[in-house]
Amino acid sequence: MPRNVSGTYSLPLPPVVANTVIQSAWANTTTDDIAQGITDSLDRNGRGGMIAPFRLVDGSVLQPAFAFSSESSAVAKLRRRFWKRRNSSYSSGAMK
Repeated sequence: MPRNVSGTYSLPLPPVVANTVIQSAWANTTTDDIAQGITDSLDRNGRGGMIAPFRLVDGSVLQPAFAFSSESSAVAKLRRRFWKRRNSSYSSGAMK
């Protein structure tokens, strides 16, 4: 298994020792495992879609699980203010 349940990759065999001959069994097993780990990774350009649900951390209106990389901190701040104000209006009963 290239990755544990937390998503951390680890080599299937111990790293090679300096000044020693790398054995084909070690190299083939390790490179096959790395290749599988890369294959199982989500492509940033969207090639090869998801085959399982995309799991995210639990978010909230003020701290969503999703954010856009092009969203500036100023826009994020405005979004948080808007939702905070909107939620306080709902909880006070002003917007029924």
